[in-house]
Order: sequence, then C-alpha cells, then structure tokens
Amino acid sequence: MPRPQERTYSTHGRAGCVRQVVSRATGQPVSIYHAEQAGISASDPWVTVCETHGTMASHRSLRLAEKHLPTGGWCEACMQAPDPTPEPAKEVQRRRPGAGRRPSLLVAVTGGSDIRMGKDHYDSMGRPEWIELAWNGRDVILRPAAQPEKQRQGIYKVERTSATGGGINPGAFLSEHNIPNGRYKPTFKGTTLRFTPARDEEAGDQGAP
Repeated sequence: MPRPQERTYSTHGRAGCVRQVVSRATGQPVSIYHAEQAGISASDPWVTVCETHGTMASHRSLRLAEKHLPTGGWCEACMQAPDPTPEPAKEVQRRRPGAGRRPSLLVAVTGGSDIRMGKDHYDSMGRPEWIELAWNGRDVILRPAAQPEKQRQGIYKVERTSATGGGINPGAFLSEHNIPNGRYKPTFKGTTLRFTPARDEEAGDQGAP
C-alpha cells in the first residue's frame, strides 16, 4: 500500500506554518512550524516559535507542540512567572543544549514553490524588501533589488517572519529549472547569495553543519 503524501502547511502564506495564535499567558503571537518545510534546523520535526522574540523549542510530535503552544513558557523573554508546564524546555535540554533555538545555516527549497533563508543569511543580504532571482546553469543566485516600477519576471517581494528570516515564492522559476526541494549551504559575495541545488543535498540527506 503506498505511503500517504505528507501534508504541506502554509498558514497565513508562511511555508511550514501549521497554526498561529496569541498566547493567553504572554499576549504574544506564537506559532507551530513543521521544521523541515519551514527550513528550520531543529532536533525534532515540530517547532513552537515566539514570533515577537524568535525563540524556538522543538517537539517530537505535533500533539506535544499544540499542548505547549498557548503557554509560551519556552520563551524566557515573555515569561513573567515560572512556567507551570516546563516539560518542553527539559526535553530540548536532554537532547542537546540550544537545539532548535539557533538560526538555520542552510537555505531551504520547500513545496516546489518557496525559497527560505534564516535570519543570519537574510541579514547578510541587507534585509532587502525585494530580491532578484537568476540561474547561471549551475547556481541559483539571489541579489537585493529595488521595487520594480511594473511587475516583471525575476524580481520577488520578500515575505518576512521572525522565525525563518525571509523568503520568496518563485514557483515558476523552480519548476522551469527543475530545482529540487532540499536544504542547501549558501555562499556569499557581498550581498549576493548563491547555492548549488545538487541532488545529493536534498532534504533528509544533509544536516546543519
């Protein structure tokens, strides 16, 4: 019997976002992300994120993530009192200190439609509002761009979130050049980012360095 296809999450148009609510405990927007689809490097497949502070905690199941989402107890910056349910923090610490709380070191291609980067790489590009996308036959190239006077192919509006830094939605470009989903290590020259979408770097075959 064939294995059912994994669901693709994109709440509010954010790749990998399962759900977003305002925490009753902290008053801040908090979200659950599918780590791989959102391009987040974490020790577990599900990640809760404080959208205000960018703090993350990873969970081994969606059920656990949903249980701890409204508490906000995993975000120290939000906490005004001791967390009544501290299990998420203990789970992360048992695996590896800081796991799931550091920016992704890779650029992710997800869902055949999105290119996502962590805050570190988006900062290196100068946090542009628009990005120009190009293909040189080997590398995908992203450069900061000015807002075009008219909508034209090759320049994309950046979608920003505190969890994933920034991303664009060049579905037609990815399809045209047969760019596979995966996580890729980028290189920089000035504010220009590039990565080589080699098949041996597809998601699941390469971890964060």
